[in-house]
Amino acid sequence: MHCFRVCIAPLAVVVVVTAVACGSSNQQTCPQGTERCPCYANSTCNSGLTCASNTCVSLGGAGGTSGTGGQAGTTGTGGASKGGTGGGAATGGTNAAGAGGTTTGGSGGSGTGGGGGSCAANTSTDPMNCGACGHVCKNANSVFGGACPSAGCCVNGACGPSPGACITQQSGFTTCANYCASIGETCVAQGCALSDVTWDAWVTAMRCESVFNPVQARDRGACDTPIAWDGTIVDVRCCCTDTH
Repeated sequence: MHCFRVCIAPLAVVVVVTAVACGSSNQQTCPQGTERCPCYANSTCNSGLTCASNTCVSLGGAGGTSGTGGQAGTTGTGGASKGGTGGGAATGGTNAAGAGGTTTGGSGGSGTGGGGGSCAANTSTDPMNCGACGHVCKNANSVFGGACPSAGCCVNGACGPSPGACITQQSGFTTCANYCASIGETCVAQGCALSDVTWDAWVTAMRCESVFNPVQARDRGACDTPIAWDGTIVDVRCCCTDTH
């Protein structure tokens, strides 16, 4: 285990100039952080949106829940009954329960419950549909710059390790093993994409949240090695498994 420091280049001040179209004094600009509009300066968007190519987009929700089977029809005379069918779920939608069977005669048929959403992705390797349609790996978050662990973001239907949330010394965690266990995961030494590290550290919370590069310090040691909290290591992201 060994930590080393990286010098932080001064942040450039970006001046945003809003262009006003000639003859349209009331024309509105596209609000930053909203869908189909530019991302914020730290490459983030409003809740539920992802920054891709400096534009906030919606990745879509998970498939709906399965519908229940249809109710059996009442007994008719001489005919065959027709079983009810379950509702189908679109991507991101909710799934209604299957309708009961409509009887034209004979004993009632049982309905077929609706299934979850479907997708054309390879759920073995697609980090946006890893293991199941709509299951997004944490390490595929655009805030990490699209960088995946060396083995890949999604391998055999399981998400690879991902940097956890920003923590501080006041959070009470002394090691990354402690932190990862607190969220039901396991620390992975040298497992995350930011230079195959155990943890990365920044001097301010803002830089940690935006995964500002270069980092202030990083560690490639064991998960149970104490985090070297000091005046220049303020916020840390630990490398944890992503099984939830």
